[in-house]
Amino acid sequence: MKIYFFKPGDTLYKIAQRFHTTVEELLTINRNLDLDHILTYQPIMVPQYATTRKAAPEEVIKDYDNPQLPQPEYGFSQDSDWENTRSPIRVYIVQPGDTLFAIAQRFGTTVNAIVTLNNIQNPDQITPGQRLLIFTPGPTPAPTPAPTPTPRPPRTYVVQPGDTLFAIARRFGTTVEAIVELNNIADPDDIAPGQALLIPQPTPTPSPTPTPTPRPPRTYVVQPGDTLFAIARRFGTTVEAIVELNNIADPDDIAPGQRLLIPQPTPTPSPTPTPTPRPPRTYVVQPGDTLFAIARRFGTTVEAIVELNNIADPDDIAPGQRLLIPRPTPTPSPTPTPRPPRTYVVQPGDTLFAIARRFGTTVEAIVELNNIADPDDIAPGERILIP
Repeated sequence: MKIYFFKPGDTLYKIAQRFHTTVEELLTINRNLDLDHILTYQPIMVPQYATTRKAAPEEVIKDYDNPQLPQPEYGFSQDSDWENTRSPIRVYIVQPGDTLFAIAQRFGTTVNAIVTLNNIQNPDQITPGQRLLIFTPGPTPAPTPAPTPTPRPPRTYVVQPGDTLFAIARRFGTTVEAIVELNNIADPDDIAPGQALLIPQPTPTPSPTPTPTPRPPRTYVVQPGDTLFAIARRFGTTVEAIVELNNIADPDDIAPGQRLLIPQPTPTPSPTPTPTPRPPRTYVVQPGDTLFAIARRFGTTVEAIVELNNIADPDDIAPGQRLLIPRPTPTPSPTPTPRPPRTYVVQPGDTLFAIARRFGTTVEAIVELNNIADPDDIAPGERILIP
């Protein structure tokens, strides 16, 4: 095997093409690869026979069985791992009493990452003196700040006879103070007809991102032969998450019949669809029309027509004048409310697979809803909830 380090912009498809292999083969070799949490310079294994179209940089591809690995002392390698200091891989020699969980905690990584990198078949069978490659991720990048909305440019308004700053501010949805500051007005009561004022427009407020609600943990009863690693892989979580949730002192010391809380992944909220604005329609002003009457007729506002047509005086429109009339943006359909589960009484000969297929659901959904420890152990007369 060879080891390849993920680079910015890499995907499994690109890597497979580069090494003349397939995505399926990469996933088979790296069985514990978490596709949702791949870090820059994270290692994965590629087939030994694979060759790249172009020679890969020295720090990108390493032989898995490299005889030139550094000689670590007292259980861990020097700071300069492998041939260059930029490599996030170090070599660790297993010490008596070591477990993968303890090693992972020591180096700030996970059991799954060590298992994948070293192609370990049984995480509970490591021996003193065994060499392990340890991936030490770099610092977590700072989260990307939310984009700051771009302020809209002010509009121009020509003061009409009888206007006051208070009336103008209320008309355009702003404040007297904002108009005074934008126009550097010394006396707010001293404005004259024909005077041009800049009117601030409100900055659009970005829609808040909904925070997903964490799902409650499920309960699992440990079966004979179970290990935390096998349980974590079965439920799509990690050994570390189960240890933390259950306050387990020794991850290798679990007993059949023991009840464990298994964390469930937090559902990813679906992004709120942004409705596409409809193009405005054109209207020809008729004798006797006013902007107020036109706005009410088409279900819009005077302010929206004034802004779209850059009208200086809303009372000054003439018959035959063409106006753009904004159309209301369609409202997205609400998310349907989930139906409550139904109750089903298990019949002789029933299996969860047959029940799931009968009601158009899955075995996993029934197991989760009913907190079933053993999917093969259901009895006639038992009541189960069907999602």
